Amino acid sequence: MLNSLNRLFSPLVSSVLHTIIISGCQGANVLTSANNSQRNQWQKVTVIEGLEHPWSMVWLPNGEILITERPGRLRVVREGKLDPKAIAGVPEVFAVGQGGLLDVAIHPQFAQNRWIYLTYAHGDQEANRTRVARAVYLKCRGEDPRT
Repeated sequence: MLNSLNRLFSPLVSSVLHTIIISGCQGANVLTSANNSQRNQWQKVTVIEGLEHPWSMVWLPNGEILITERPGRLRVVREGKLDPKAIAGVPEVFAVGQGGLLDVAIHPQFAQNRWIYLTYAHGDQEANRTRVARAVYLKCRGEDPRT
C-alpha cells in the first residue's frame, strides 16, 4: 500500500517542488536571457470557475477530473464543465484554517476497483487530526456519481 501511495504522490511532490523552486528563482533574478524570453510567454488562463478553495485534483481514466474543495465538497468535471452538484457521501470535515477536505487520489487499479482515497481534517478546535478515507466511486445508470 505504501509503495502504491508513493508511486501516486511522487510525481505530484516533484512537480510542486519544481514549481516552488522556479517561483523562488524568479524572485532571485537568476533567469538567463534565454529563459527570460520564455517567462514572458506565460499567461493566466481560468479553466474551471465556480469552485470554493479547490485543494486537489486527479484525472480519471475516462477523462473526468475529481476536485476537492476545502470546505468539504468533492466535485467532478466532465468534458471541461464543472457539475453543479457535489458528489454525495464525503465524510464530514473540520474546515477551519488550513483544515478541511484535502487530497484526492485514485488507486493504481482504479479502472477495475473504482477506489478513491481522500484525506481530510477531522475533529474540533480542541482535538483534530488528519484522516484517510477510501471510497468506491460509483456511477449508476448515468446518474450522478456517489462515493
